Amino acid sequence: MTSYPGGASAKRERVVTAPDVDRALFLWVKRMEEKRETVNGPMLMAKRQQFEEEFSIPENRRLSGIGWIPGFCRAWGLKEYRLHGEAASVDLEQVAKEVSRVQKVASTYKKENIFNLDETGLWPFAPPDRGLATKQMSGKKTNKFRITIAFATNATGTEKLNPLFIGKFKKPRCFKNAPASFKKIYYRANKKAWMTQEIFEEFIRDLDLQMIKEKRHILLLVDNFSAHTVNYEPRNIRVEFFEPNLTSFVQPLDAGIIRCFKAHYRSRLCRRALLLDDAGESDIYKLNLLEAIMMSREAWDEIILPPDGQDVRADPHAWAILREFAVSPSMALPDAEEKLKAHLGDQYQPSHWSRALQVVTECEDGPFKAQKLLEELAPTCLQSRLTIKLSARPPQIVSAENKLMEDVAALRGRNRVHGEPFSIEELVNPAEESLMESPPSLFDDIPDRSLVGAIVDYVNHQKDIESGEVIEIESDESDDDEALPTRKEAMDICAQMERVVLGLGADFTDSLSLTTSLRQFRAHLVREDLQNAKQTSLLQYFTPKSAA
Repeated sequence: MTSYPGGASAKRERVVTAPDVDRALFLWVKRMEEKRETVNGPMLMAKRQQFEEEFSIPENRRLSGIGWIPGFCRAWGLKEYRLHGEAASVDLEQVAKEVSRVQKVASTYKKENIFNLDETGLWPFAPPDRGLATKQMSGKKTNKFRITIAFATNATGTEKLNPLFIGKFKKPRCFKNAPASFKKIYYRANKKAWMTQEIFEEFIRDLDLQMIKEKRHILLLVDNFSAHTVNYEPRNIRVEFFEPNLTSFVQPLDAGIIRCFKAHYRSRLCRRALLLDDAGESDIYKLNLLEAIMMSREAWDEIILPPDGQDVRADPHAWAILREFAVSPSMALPDAEEKLKAHLGDQYQPSHWSRALQVVTECEDGPFKAQKLLEELAPTCLQSRLTIKLSARPPQIVSAENKLMEDVAALRGRNRVHGEPFSIEELVNPAEESLMESPPSLFDDIPDRSLVGAIVDYVNHQKDIESGEVIEIESDESDDDEALPTRKEAMDICAQMERVVLGLGADFTDSLSLTTSLRQFRAHLVREDLQNAKQTSLLQYFTPKSAA
């Protein structure tokens, strides 16, 4: 194993006389980059001498002159770039060259085999009016918990990968007794809830194994974030990095897809708050990490194209079924859902049609008004193709943002949101999340005069961890989450709720469908319980545990 990122791909192993100095010097360069400070050769030479002094490197092992600099830069992935001014004045010629370069690389792959991955930060518990955080609200404080989500999809939009969720806690309490289906969710953790080389390498290994099984070769486009540099060399994946400082212009997922996800997520958060407000809850924004992940999955599923390359929500026959539901007094809600399922098959997702079904169900002004509301709701196109170019705002983003503003307005109408109204930009891209788009630094709170000492302490600490002299213990569980009930407890709760709904819900219009849903969920839990049961032999049954 080499001690520097470029070691795995080097034809000849580089001789490193002082690996601790090299690592410390690289961390210093990264810190300067985070501060947007320029680093040149003379600065590297001077800083190396300082680190060699701090690590007590013998005189005969210290490096002088400039001959070591090219090898150091190659080993740690450092390149010389021409500096530009502010983001608004980025050289558009450089952007065009980068687009041309990426398109040339991608031209040898089919579109369905070109993937893009990008991470984004999310405050999953943040209410829609962040102005509340600046006010004294009955001693309530803002929940600053955040997660990182890595999204990946192919160029045609026909294949999405499971989002990778990164939190701070390895075993949140809310994950205990989670259903078997939750195991499909890709969740990892570290102290800063950010992408690391270890997590990214695991992701690449898993994806490479999947591509080998499918006998596919794919291109994966990623930004040049340092955690994306790993030692593992995939067999069926070509990882291509965007040039630095240009990713915001050429990154496909940054062209509106992640923005659309956040609009869908926060709209779901608002609708959930409205339901809790109807139920008389005081803290309508409270949810745990498991709920946040499930809502994120729903929001992500809503913006991805189905396998046929066209959005099923623009399917004319599906909308004909909805119009029939709007005008036909004999068609009930379950009938409409069954017809949609029969027509769409595996492509049917309840979240795609819940809004349209709700509009018809709640309309009290007759079938013609319901049909008109449906016509206003029906989109002409909800999803633009993933392309490496700047384009007009896709209709799906506009639709999602409009829906979010409607939900926020509904909360404001109930006096659940106070202060000055926020713009859609502030709701979808809060300033706090924008700061999270860059990874948290190890040395953010260290003054410049103490930076060298802090880097030396960190390198020595990491070396002690690698040698086993120090064992780093991270917290496995969060303090805020509550554990889920067991399957047995959940089945008992469902049975109790069935009796409650039948006994007290006579005036509730959906009492029958709710009871049916509870019974179906209870049956699902029973099946899961049976599937996870362990078979016990007669010998094991009669053998005392102490003798086993």
